[in-house]
Amino acid sequence: MDHNDPSAVGRTIRSLRVRQGITMVHLAGRAGISQSYLSEIETGKASPSLTTLFALAEQLGMTPAGLLRPPVREDEIAVVRAGEAADAYPVSDTTGHVRFRAVLRHGPLSVSEFAAAPGDDLTGDFSHSGYEAIYVAHGSLNVTLAGREPVLLTAGDTMSYPGEIPHSWQVAGTGPVRVLQVLDTPAAHPPH
Repeated sequence: MDHNDPSAVGRTIRSLRVRQGITMVHLAGRAGISQSYLSEIETGKASPSLTTLFALAEQLGMTPAGLLRPPVREDEIAVVRAGEAADAYPVSDTTGHVRFRAVLRHGPLSVSEFAAAPGDDLTGDFSHSGYEAIYVAHGSLNVTLAGREPVLLTAGDTMSYPGEIPHSWQVAGTGPVRVLQVLDTPAAHPPH
């Protein structure tokens, strides 16, 4: 994003507002600014103050940093259902049935395993730099990205998204869930 281009943050705000079905008058009122000022921000004629940026971010379910990045493109969010692997490679073995499944590829990564049962408290929106990819190894998980409907993932499903988008997880169904989480963050990159 060109941080010297005031219209970039405005386009992001407008994109989120429209996607969430919020009118300009309603958002301006909830953020404590005039509709005309919001219009100037969205069209790049004005830059929001820090206070206004925080207020708009809160009302749109985003972080201020999330508003400063370009609008999320649909191709930045991926859901790969079980059996729809990007690539499958045969592996040398005696039976010929072993396969390696490449699901998603991103740069240097950190990997974590997550396990929870129904009723475990997973409340709160999380956001961070880089990309996040998750693979549901067992059970079902609802993933909610700010301003979007929840996505139900079941065993074998994979999803990736920019980490700057506030996101939350919720155990779905009646059984436990086990998730492999892969983060591409600055901390995951080795020093050069």
